[in-house]
Amino acid sequence: MRQDAQNRIMSLSFKRLPEEQADVLLGAGRRFLTGAGTKRGRNILVGAVAFGIMVGLGMEIYRRFVLSPLLGVDEVTPLNIIILQLLPFLILLAALIFAMSRQGNRRQRQALIDRIEPDIFIDIDIFRDGLRSTAGALTMTMDWAAVRSIDVRADRIEFEGETLTAYIPKRSFADRQAFEAAAAQLRTLWLDAAHRRGLAQAERAAPESGREVSPPRH
Repeated sequence: MRQDAQNRIMSLSFKRLPEEQADVLLGAGRRFLTGAGTKRGRNILVGAVAFGIMVGLGMEIYRRFVLSPLLGVDEVTPLNIIILQLLPFLILLAALIFAMSRQGNRRQRQALIDRIEPDIFIDIDIFRDGLRSTAGALTMTMDWAAVRSIDVRADRIEFEGETLTAYIPKRSFADRQAFEAAAAQLRTLWLDAAHRRGLAQAERAAPESGREVSPPRH
């Protein structure tokens, strides 16, 4: 990626906020794990439902054909009555598990916030071929080819790569209009880079006979 002054499109600087940085990192981490996590979660849910149905049927068969003859009675309390009696306790247990999970998430977020050094300024340079982010002694560069998506949120613009993420908060701009204009320009740069990359790939794949290459549509 060329990083000379002639290739620079815009430069921005903002003070890093630990809470904001933590939200960006945690959100990116969740998105990085979405594919595998969603499939695994779906399989677990299906397995849990199937297991619950099998257990319910087994308990009902046991109640009717084993427990009744064993106790010498014609009828044992139906399973649904037992479940209804246990329902309040099950609801309380689910609420407790949910509360503990939320508390664990808050603790993890706070631990991440405590690790992020405050009052560090982040400098963002946008070039025709990518971006550069500098925070203290750390510098990160991302070619547009490595950017998987540009998400424009209510308070920031996020650049998501395969394993890295960068962002520009809305407070870096003079007003909302400047923020939205910059977001549109960044998406245009990203799409233009993808278009140029597609043209280059098509030219390399074209036979050496000199056949004309049609630009890819996007």
